[in-house]
Amino acid sequence: MLLTEPRVIFLDEPTLGLDVTMQRRFHRLFAFLRATLIGGVVFLLPLCLLMVWMGIPYFWESFQNSEMSQNAGGLIVWPSKLFVLVGFSLLLAQAISEIIKSVAALQEPRS
Repeated sequence: MLLTEPRVIFLDEPTLGLDVTMQRRFHRLFAFLRATLIGGVVFLLPLCLLMVWMGIPYFWESFQNSEMSQNAGGLIVWPSKLFVLVGFSLLLAQAISEIIKSVAALQEPRS
């Protein structure tokens, strides 16, 4: 199992405990995880929710009216609006995944 699903193993002298540099790395790692969690919840998640919420009627109106481009070729516009909606939906899924991952990493017991 160690090769296919590795866990973090710390090999250190039992009398010394964790050294000072490793302790600093842990503090930086947890600070990064907290920043990722706060940034995801405060900035990324609301932006994605807003864009998906506002994008659905924006796309649907364009689709129902068969909106065409004003250029000489007159291409349909709704596929590009759909791609924006799908892109923000995927970004929302990734944001939720990152938030869950950060919360799980911060809740692991420290030994």
